Amino acid sequence: LVTINVYTVKGELVRSLFSQEVSGSGQVTWDGRNERGAVVANGLQTNGTLLNDELAKHLAKYRFLLGVSLDGPAEIHDRFRTYADGRGSHAEVLRGIETLQRNAVEFNILTLVSQSNVGHAREVYRYLRDRGYLFHQYIECVEFDEGGKVQPYAVSGEAWGRFLCEIFDEWMAGNGLAQLTATALNQLQNSVWKSGVTINFVKILGAPRRGRGYF
Repeated sequence: LVTINVYTVKGELVRSLFSQEVSGSGQVTWDGRNERGAVVANGLQTNGTLLNDELAKHLAKYRFLLGVSLDGPAEIHDRFRTYADGRGSHAEVLRGIETLQRNAVEFNILTLVSQSNVGHAREVYRYLRDRGYLFHQYIECVEFDEGGKVQPYAVSGEAWGRFLCEIFDEWMAGNGLAQLTATALNQLQNSVWKSGVTINFVKILGAPRRGRGYF
């Protein structure tokens, strides 16, 4: 018996596609709707390097929202995001984003804040904004080795807090052109509205308040 179902990330059943005895190979197509016939939201996270027009057309047809990993300009992004042969992936990421744009696929930028860019918040923000990428998500890199020691590329709570302060200040000074979502500890605390754009911030453990009211 072969059974093919679609579930949410929480394990909830979205649609039963197939359940019967089969032999050999076959193909099952899902139309992107749930059991009631409603179109469901789909999302993927990708580094963008292998995107092509065929896949992008499929993603657009079924209304996927993509998060594309881009950590800043090439000299920042390519510090840690390299291929096995040492080549940086920045150029291929931009090509992938252009493929999404060409095929009208919705996407936002996922920026991992690590030692490569934690000291360059304004530069990263301006780079993304000036390229027309106006939906940003900043995610702190906190990883430990098997012995519980912080990895050298990870950021401290204090550095992460400073990064967010600088992003916020740049966003305010730049007329709020981009929509920003910052995640840390998965604890959204409050939001600020400006120029039709919502910016969500979070509670940061150990981050300096520096007189601001948005942590």
